[in-house]
Amino acid sequence: MASVMVMQGRELNTSDIEGERVCGEWLMEAHGTIYQLPHEPFVAFDILRGHDRTPAWDVAPRCAAVDLVTPHIIHTGSPVSIAEVLEKLEPSAHGAVDGVEGAVWRCERKGTVDFLGKFVRPDKVDGKYLENISGGKPIYNWLPERGDSTAL
Repeated sequence: MASVMVMQGRELNTSDIEGERVCGEWLMEAHGTIYQLPHEPFVAFDILRGHDRTPAWDVAPRCAAVDLVTPHIIHTGSPVSIAEVLEKLEPSAHGAVDGVEGAVWRCERKGTVDFLGKFVRPDKVDGKYLENISGGKPIYNWLPERGDSTAL
């Protein structure tokens, strides 16, 4: 059985393997970071096949083929330190106003994803912009245009 992801009239064919799905981050409402998004609010960071991650060399072109935004790649190849990555995080490729929260290391070897690691700034406060934590109104990074039937 084939599955297809449909967003704004775009189809990402995931028929290669049953159970394949696109994973990403939904940036429409601010949780811990406010964004001035230069793109739509969904950032696709992976295609999973069952429990297995698809290598980045396959994810990026498949997402690009249907205009899905993917994370900004800071470094590929040899190992890289947290300090080196932090120097390259700003300015934010996705429009983070109050600083980028951190970075993800994705180690791939022999055509498979071996492991992921994540660094999060120690001063980051999870969910600080959510109503139930801040006590304020929700902050939206993106809202669909009124009457836009193609909005996510």
